[in-house]
Amino acid sequence: MKMKRVSLYDSMKFEPFEDHEEERCWQKQAASALKVLIKSRLTRRQKQVIVLYYYKGMKQRDIAKQLGVTESAVSHAKIEALKRIKFYLEILRR
Repeated sequence: MKMKRVSLYDSMKFEPFEDHEEERCWQKQAASALKVLIKSRLTRRQKQVIVLYYYKGMKQRDIAKQLGVTESAVSHAKIEALKRIKFYLEILRR
């Protein structure tokens, strides 16, 4: 059974807003902020992993081969990148 991959935004599991309109507005802002955050707040390796995994749809195993690193290194870069992105999005959300 193939599992569906969640989006970059959905992988961060933010608490929803009570107002649906406010939620939609926030999601639009977050989508544009994600691009800026990826370019300006991630390390080179984190950028590569996030782009290949979420935007190109590659598996961590394939990313590791392409970048010449271990799957563990890819996993670590992805986790740290998500933490960093979520941190900055939480600041914007306030």
